[in-house]
Amino acid sequence: MGLYIMKNFVVYPNNMKLKTKDHKFKLMFTHKTTFEDMHDPHFNMYIFKFRTYEQLSNPQEFDNTELFDVIGEIVSYEDIQSIKQDDSIRMFMNIEIQDYASNNISATLWGDFIEQVKPHLNGSNDKPVVVVTQLIRAHPYREQYSVRNTWHASKLWINSNLPQVVDFCSRYKLQVKVMDCTGTISLLLWDKDATKIIGKSANYLKDVVFEDSTKDNELIDVANTPAKIGITNPASVVEEDSNAQLSGYKIKRVFKKKKIA
Repeated sequence: MGLYIMKNFVVYPNNMKLKTKDHKFKLMFTHKTTFEDMHDPHFNMYIFKFRTYEQLSNPQEFDNTELFDVIGEIVSYEDIQSIKQDDSIRMFMNIEIQDYASNNISATLWGDFIEQVKPHLNGSNDKPVVVVTQLIRAHPYREQYSVRNTWHASKLWINSNLPQVVDFCSRYKLQVKVMDCTGTISLLLWDKDATKIIGKSANYLKDVVFEDSTKDNELIDVANTPAKIGITNPASVVEEDSNAQLSGYKIKRVFKKKKIA
């Protein structure tokens, strides 16, 4: 990601079959075109144009000739497959990604994207694999659209420190306090664990606002959630440690973390 000054270019109508931007004009390089790096801390470096999953489920809402960006967690994936096209063999992998509202969309990764994502899928069992795909295209799939990368324009970020990824991941973490007759313990739960134990996702709990609450730490009623029956082996949720001394703890109360404005 960089900022550049470009000189001596030509302006043409943007009538490409696949458009990287929806602007009616595009800039073309010539043999006289020059560009150089620059640094401006005040320049807006927001480079993404994310499509919502709802838009992709309603194809009438967008122009499918325009390339776009998506962000989400990989929640499932298939084995690598191959297909013969002309005289070459092309490899691809089907995955499913999910947004913070638990909406899913199918995606197909081609070429180098497969090699980039494989180590994360094989080695990450304790945290989400969050991807940002830039300049990808839509493809008709079962009356909806799936997404896929292009060969030259698309770019992939995996568990990066981009502000958009940091914000996305923060929705999947929940700080909880578990209490029993001997004391309390604070735990950091990922979204799937929060849903399993408390019965509600981390993102939902963070977005809940108690209008009639006057307390900083509002108690969440767990009477009708999985938490009411306790946890037979909480250590399997918190850490895979056979010596952990958490076995037998039962959740009494779950505190809602104060909403950050």
